[in-house]
Amino acid sequence: MIRLRIGELATPHRKRSLRTKRPWLRRVAAVLLLQAVLLVQAGCLYPEERRVGQEPSTAFLQEVQGAVDRFRQAEGVLPIQTRPADTPRYEKYPIDFRQLVPRFLAEVPPNAFEQGGRYQYVLIDVETAPQVRLLDLTVAAAVNEVQAAVTRYWKERGVLPIRDVKPTGFYGIDYAALHLQLVQVKSPYTGQYLPLLMDPWGRVGVDYALDLVRLLPKDADAARLPQDLRDFLARNHPFVPVRAFPYRLVRGEPVPLPQGFAFSPVINPTVPHIFVLSN
Repeated sequence: MIRLRIGELATPHRKRSLRTKRPWLRRVAAVLLLQAVLLVQAGCLYPEERRVGQEPSTAFLQEVQGAVDRFRQAEGVLPIQTRPADTPRYEKYPIDFRQLVPRFLAEVPPNAFEQGGRYQYVLIDVETAPQVRLLDLTVAAAVNEVQAAVTRYWKERGVLPIRDVKPTGFYGIDYAALHLQLVQVKSPYTGQYLPLLMDPWGRVGVDYALDLVRLLPKDADAARLPQDLRDFLARNHPFVPVRAFPYRLVRGEPVPLPQGFAFSPVINPTVPHIFVLSN
């Protein structure tokens, strides 16, 4: 506890002088003491409050979903920000809270990017039945860091930092060559840590195969699943897969595909490069 002992440095005569001639100093001391106590209390409570506010919340999702539905019914359009056509599919329709608050929504959720939170609220299935989902920006930031390092490496050396070649035609990343520690991202679906992959064009993404193996129904029939398994993750959970390659089910296993990944290639597609594709 912080204690302000202003009188200790004064003589008894000086103390009387402060009490009689400068009573405002005592008021200042009292205000400072009160502020110090409040700061100590805030310091103890704020981290926990902030942590709770940053967690994904079904209540927040439902509130935003209701606001989006009301806005769509009233305005005939969706409250989304404009993004370029080549924006990755799950980042393409971020919600524009400026159009929702305060008429359709009391306030922006505390875990939203606009409030300093780690999630961006986005829409999926905008053509049919728009649904609100969360995009984990910490995952996107981790991938962006590795992507920037891969891009620099290619520009300086003309080759990709390849550690190994996967049977699916993707590469493992040589982090030592990039002077980086091994990067894995925590899955919002299962809590397990997922590796990053690099495709033949130097594009970096998260490998969600481990999540799909755990979450897909046992003996899943490919005909009953979405053609792109990313849609299975997005439609059945509050989160969208971030920086994810398309996946399909091949002989019962989720396999990433380099086609359809909406990021600009790091290297020129016409430059010869060697990679292996599975049958």
